[in-house]
Amino acid sequence: MKITILLPDLLDSIGGIQTFNRCFVKALDELSEKHNLEINILVLTDTGKNQSLLSKYLASKNISYKYFNFNRIAFAWIALMDSFDSDLVIFGHVNFSPLAILVEKKIKKFLIVHGTDVWDRLPIFKRVGASIMNKVLSVSKYTANEMIKQNELDENKFFIFPNTLDPFYGENINLKTKKELGLPEGKIMLSVSRLYRGEDHKKIDLVIETMPEVFKTTPNVFYVIIGDGSDRKRLEDLALNNNVSKNVIFAGRVNDDLLPSYYNASDFFVLPSLQEGFGIVFLEAMFYSKPCIGARAGGIPEVITENKTGFLSEPNDKESLIKCILKLINNDDLRKGMGEAGEKRFKENFSFQAFKNRLERIIFE
Repeated sequence: MKITILLPDLLDSIGGIQTFNRCFVKALDELSEKHNLEINILVLTDTGKNQSLLSKYLASKNISYKYFNFNRIAFAWIALMDSFDSDLVIFGHVNFSPLAILVEKKIKKFLIVHGTDVWDRLPIFKRVGASIMNKVLSVSKYTANEMIKQNELDENKFFIFPNTLDPFYGENINLKTKKELGLPEGKIMLSVSRLYRGEDHKKIDLVIETMPEVFKTTPNVFYVIIGDGSDRKRLEDLALNNNVSKNVIFAGRVNDDLLPSYYNASDFFVLPSLQEGFGIVFLEAMFYSKPCIGARAGGIPEVITENKTGFLSEPNDKESLIKCILKLINNDDLRKGMGEAGEKRFKENFSFQAFKNRLERIIFE
């Protein structure tokens, strides 16, 4: 069986979709011998600078990898050429769906969708391309439902295919203590997010605004924010204006080797984002047995089990968020129990092995 996979990026950048793509090709790589697969991977934006990672994610001899350094014309042409003798073409982003119109009808076509880019009505060619897919793999029910509703698509074509963590996540990590990280003693709330203008839907500002009320019952609380970007100055000013700047720690960008230590050193994770298709950061917290607080919005309720692995605040509701935070801060046993339940849920539902098993069923059943 020959499979051609079209991806926006794979090896040159880091993010939620990039992590998904690496897990996807790694899973196929591990399934290739069992199912006698020949796999072509075409990546639009990779530049070839990180080919040293190939042996890590593509260990078998059944996979070929081509990068196109943003050359859209060459990418589209080779994608169509390679599709002619393929049994299955997997479109790794909705932006590639118009190419499906030019692929022969007899060839199976799968589309992968992630989040906000399919929550609204698609342009005509993307919509037509999506409509002729044999299967659509969506990271959450919420994303699937929004895409179906906005684009009049057949719900029977949709399969829920949640994110996972990188298969090598947590390996060979020397976890550092709070003291080694320069963190104070006390309760630690953690957020990990890009801090860019135009992404205020992450609602980091809402968490900062809860701090004065939280201090009334628990003054020894610190809010650690991992990430950087053009919105950081506004958030720093917000902390200052709320008289909580001494307890809000902007740690900036943190490398992949150090980030697990921050998760491990925290007491719980909080990100009341309003527009998450899924939210990989919650999985990272669950991996380290940390309870999570998210918003009852987007795909987050499919990750956090309310009252079991964490709490869901009402969207953009400061009072609701305060209640969730205070419940966790003031109950050590509750945090411990929810963290353990979250770790168990991760292993059963969102581990790389679970991801690979789902993919195998979707392709071969």
